[in-house]
Amino acid sequence: MSTFDGFVSEFPLIRIDQFATLANRPPPLVCLLSHVHTDHLRGLETFKSPFVYCTHATRQLLLRMEKYPHRLNFARGVLESRKQTYRHLKKILRPLPLGTPTHIELRPGETIKVTALDANHCPGACMFMIQGNGRNVLYTGDLRCEAWFVDRLIREPVMHPFVNGLKTLDRIYLDTTYATRKAPYGKFPTKADGVKELLTKISLLGPDTILYFDTWTFGYEEVWIALSNYLDTNIHVDEYRWRLYRSLADGEGQDILLSAPLVGFQEGHRWQSGCLAKEHGKNVRIHSCERGMGCEVFENHKVVLITPIVTRYDGIEYDEKCAGGGQGDLNQIHELELTDLSALGRLMELCTTRLQDRPEVSQKLKAWLADSIKQGAQNIKLDTEVFQEAIYGGNEFDELDDIPIDRLVAALDKMGSKSEGGDTSSAERITFPYSRHASFQELRLLVGALRPNAVFPNTYEPGMDMDAFTGVAGHVGWLPESRFSMRARR
Repeated sequence: MSTFDGFVSEFPLIRIDQFATLANRPPPLVCLLSHVHTDHLRGLETFKSPFVYCTHATRQLLLRMEKYPHRLNFARGVLESRKQTYRHLKKILRPLPLGTPTHIELRPGETIKVTALDANHCPGACMFMIQGNGRNVLYTGDLRCEAWFVDRLIREPVMHPFVNGLKTLDRIYLDTTYATRKAPYGKFPTKADGVKELLTKISLLGPDTILYFDTWTFGYEEVWIALSNYLDTNIHVDEYRWRLYRSLADGEGQDILLSAPLVGFQEGHRWQSGCLAKEHGKNVRIHSCERGMGCEVFENHKVVLITPIVTRYDGIEYDEKCAGGGQGDLNQIHELELTDLSALGRLMELCTTRLQDRPEVSQKLKAWLADSIKQGAQNIKLDTEVFQEAIYGGNEFDELDDIPIDRLVAALDKMGSKSEGGDTSSAERITFPYSRHASFQELRLLVGALRPNAVFPNTYEPGMDMDAFTGVAGHVGWLPESRFSMRARR
């Protein structure tokens, strides 16, 4: 998960992937957004100005994303609910074409040149090359920089002066999600090797096997395409996910390259379908629909689950879910807001009272809430499937009404019981390595190819090997005050 505070010391009047007000920082004149994963959207819910520059795909997806915040109101005894979107940003989101240097005016007489470059992370994800006043920096956002990707990057026209030694990057703001040489994060299987492993495992299954691929966030679209082509079947997705990906078909260039195999394209007078489908029949063998949306695939105990992982080491599989942010971005997320601490205290008391015959569940829920508050979280995600079953009886909904707080306790009870009991499904599970973030070795390869004067980590975790980059960069510009305060610069 990104801990970058959005401040770029070389260009103090811009802000990247952070849209909340920063203390002791000048207000930005221009903002940049690298991609749509939620840990890069902080503050956008209420953002009004200035312009935000991003790729066309990022703009299309962001304007259609939905989540459902829930706020405790003990005075009325209800959980106040609302539907939240980013549609208010429609007039200030400015799309940038990939690989195209674009002059952006900060104020009269002062401009910067920004080039968006593909980041190999998820649809619309990009890096930003920022130039102006003799300064040059590269902000990577989140990226996967395998050898082929680095080779392609150094061939980008905008990168030629830096690769050939004619100019020097002042700093790379680097995706350091896995910046440690320690196993298992030193080296990852390539994405291609991961897909090869997945298809090989599937080839051993029967021809009538039904598969469920848990695509919990953006970034696994190429796996969808490979699966659909190999098995010659469509992939069932829910209406919400279909709308997100269908929006990319309105783009051009890179957007069309992705959207056409997913949702189809116009060929003369005929529409060629893509691999995704809203409806499904007996011929559909793969599902990637959201849980809790009524699809009967979840009632099939013989379904084979497909789960991506980061990597394997010494017999242990390292989970991809939640790594580097983006948890649940493809779902219509339900969240409990943590802004009213007194209301949360009363919720804990209510859990104790209502769950007195189940103290182990009550204690687990209270510890979970307390830990979230301690970590400074402003909201916590609720299990969509369990929440909708407890609140709405599993039915889909169009309008959100206020919900009695007692029902929230019932939902939390089910979530605690589910966590306590673990996954009781007897379904077979297939895993395959497919990291969306770069390994330590890949990061070294990228920095070595570009040889900047300095490197700054976008994510800080204890045990990171940032000093290992000093051999391929001028120096490492990082002085972490804490995990969530990365404002010091050299």
